[in-house]
Amino acid sequence: MSSSHPALQAGAHGGAFFARSFALARDAGQAERALEGPEDLEQRVEERTRELARSLETSQRQADEMRTLLAIQRALTGADDPQDVLQRIADEARRLTGARRALIFLVDGDDLAVTVWSGEERPEAVAGFRMPIRSSATGRMMLSGEPVRIADARRDRRINPEIHRRTGFRSLLSVPLLSGSTPVGAISCADKIEGTFDDVDERVLSMLASGAVLGIQNARLHRTERERRREAEERRRVAESLRDTLALLNSDRPLEEILKHLVRQAADLLGTDTGALYRLHPDGRGPTIQAVVGLPEEHVASMAMPVGMAAVGKAMQERRPVVIPDMAQVIPPELAADPELRRHLEGLVTHFRGILGLPVAAGTEVYGGFVLYYREPRTFSKEELATAGSLGDQAALAIQNARLRSQAEASAAAAERSRLARDLHDAVTQTLFSANLIAEVLPRLWERKPEEGWRRLEELRQLTRGALAEMRTLLLELRPAALVEAKLPDLLRHLAEAVTGRARIPVDLRVEGERRLAPDVQVALYRIAQEALNNVAHHAAAGRAEVDLRCSPGGVALRVRDDGRGFDPASVAPQHLGLGIMRERAQAIGARIRIESQAGRGTDVVVEWEEDQGVGGR
Repeated sequence: MSSSHPALQAGAHGGAFFARSFALARDAGQAERALEGPEDLEQRVEERTRELARSLETSQRQADEMRTLLAIQRALTGADDPQDVLQRIADEARRLTGARRALIFLVDGDDLAVTVWSGEERPEAVAGFRMPIRSSATGRMMLSGEPVRIADARRDRRINPEIHRRTGFRSLLSVPLLSGSTPVGAISCADKIEGTFDDVDERVLSMLASGAVLGIQNARLHRTERERRREAEERRRVAESLRDTLALLNSDRPLEEILKHLVRQAADLLGTDTGALYRLHPDGRGPTIQAVVGLPEEHVASMAMPVGMAAVGKAMQERRPVVIPDMAQVIPPELAADPELRRHLEGLVTHFRGILGLPVAAGTEVYGGFVLYYREPRTFSKEELATAGSLGDQAALAIQNARLRSQAEASAAAAERSRLARDLHDAVTQTLFSANLIAEVLPRLWERKPEEGWRRLEELRQLTRGALAEMRTLLLELRPAALVEAKLPDLLRHLAEAVTGRARIPVDLRVEGERRLAPDVQVALYRIAQEALNNVAHHAAAGRAEVDLRCSPGGVALRVRDDGRGFDPASVAPQHLGLGIMRERAQAIGARIRIESQAGRGTDVVVEWEEDQGVGGR
């Protein structure tokens, strides 16, 4: 299409017209500004400068807020004390809003409790102050979740009159502390130094409120974790201590040593260095001090506490822990009539304040009681009382074990006396009785038949020699250490002579070589020979027996053989004839044992011990 069309030509002329018009207007504006005077230019510069100053002030304030928030966030990551976190937030809230004071309230039941105060001269009247949530502006604000500003508290009916009376504030800005949708408290700033609280103050306080909630949560988590670790460490320490005590209870240590250990352990686990253990005596005497740790000497002598009186006396009577948090506040009234006990307790008060009494009981029997002393007033948690109860149980177990051990020792001694009496009756007494009969008839026999007298005299010599060997054997039983101190050939000689004298069975002893043996090896070989020879004396009906001992650098071989009636090993139970006992003794030292017998062919017991198989020798 040609540009000479009339419409296009008109449009082109119009465009040129408008372009010239805009150019003229621009030139006119520049000309107008060029004609402005110096006063107008200075005013514009001042306005621009003020705008820049306000912008700079806003930027600096925002930078200050960001630095504060970052510092608080860093503090929150390592804080474990909610009070420290909230105090820092309250201080920063007061500074950033330009207020004279700031408060943080936390929900406590149906009330808001003042937890932190920041500002000029904290009034003592505010400490611990509580106000109902629903009858205060701060409480209702917290429930609604919307901040509240009050310009003049004197004319605002929403203000709790008591908090106003105690603090005397005028203006107020409060924002809620919300954990999700759950209100946990509020942060308030009062009495702005310049002007009134505005949107910027509200925004700053809201940001700090979020940090306060996070700080409370983090601090609680830190505290909970720290408490869990402390409890785990305490449980570990208690478990190790109880394990050590159980090992001690299973030892043969004296009761007094065990009880003193338990008192030390109780004092250590329950945070003191002073304690004692009273023990009731089976005959009704007592209780008397059995073990003491850390008590002054002048008090120990007077510590005879009757059952039912003071902490430990009540603990024994009532069979439960008894705590006196502060002895200076209460001297038991039942001691008023007993001047001696009262003087004793009054003397203790000069050194100690808190007392814990624990019963030592098992089943229906009370054995005594623990008492622990503390230099400062003291209370106890459930876990501590449970630990104390375990220690009381262990003390009772120690006393029970001591009684049972004493009874067992008495029973063992009685059983041993009975065994020795039987052995004396069965062996030495019978032998001496036979010797006595021969000695009585020997003079008359000698007159009639001298040759028979010589035979009977030899028999008398054998009997007395056997009786002497039996006595030596019994003395060895009374003093087991002699089995280790003597040489094995000498021990076997005593056994052989004893059997010869008791059973009138000649026993020949042959020994080849010599060496020292480890105590357990020597005792085991001696007991095996003793059991085999007892079988010869009581069951074999043998005419002769032999004991062979061959010693070499590499080991020892022991053989006990007889020509008696024998037996069928397949038809004899292991416990019969002591066969099982002999095998167990051989196995204990790593020796091989072989027991061979046939009916009418006698019995052969062979034990072979080699040094590289067994326990050792020297």
